[in-house]
Amino acid sequence: MRKRLDPWKGKHLSSGGRLVLTNSCLSSLHMYMMGFYLLTGGKGANNNTKYHMAKWDMVIRPRDHGGLGILGTKLMNECLLTKWI
Repeated sequence: MRKRLDPWKGKHLSSGGRLVLTNSCLSSLHMYMMGFYLLTGGKGANNNTKYHMAKWDMVIRPRDHGGLGILGTKLMNECLLTKWI
């Protein structure tokens, strides 16, 4: 993972570039594991809640509806697990 992220480090990446990086990392590396295991909702280390800068509903909303267009991990996990039924 670190080898893939090294070229993307630094302040040389625009916000659009960061979205491309996020979508590509989520879709390539984690999709494989989400096809085998049911992901549980976590709260971080020591079960501490985290403060988020944006609402998750807004983050996973499609771009043409005002969101960032990032795939929803819970829904994608459920979809990938249904192939085993």
